[in-house]
Amino acid sequence: MKRLLVVALPAALALLTGCGGTACTSTPAPLAQSSNTSCTLAAGSTATIDVTLCGKCTDSGWSCQAEFVNNQLEVAPTAQQCQESAGCGVAASCAVTQPHATCTVTIPATASGTVPIVIIGDSQVNGQLTIGQGTSCSLL
Repeated sequence: MKRLLVVALPAALALLTGCGGTACTSTPAPLAQSSNTSCTLAAGSTATIDVTLCGKCTDSGWSCQAEFVNNQLEVAPTAQQCQESAGCGVAASCAVTQPHATCTVTIPATASGTVPIVIIGDSQVNGQLTIGQGTSCSLL
């Protein structure tokens, strides 16, 4: 019995910590084709940004990171691509219901006027952020 525990316990712990599980990689998400690339947010606010994406059957685990850098808002949505989905018969982008990635960002209190938005997925889309009112924004 002690030998069984010596072998079984490390194997169980390895499964719980991710060893032997599905291998996934994070990749830039495919962006939806749309002209909605601008929004208005309040200076000093913590804003929620929602980005519409084009999903493939291999994509899951949508996430997003946004930050205000060099006087522009950069939004970078990502998707997880897992080995277990590799044989799903990948078609063109937007093969599944359009997923969304949501992230938050703090708009500097000193921001004013208009500043560029750069959405960086599998391609890059440029837009415009107007500093005004609002704490949420939907892009693409």
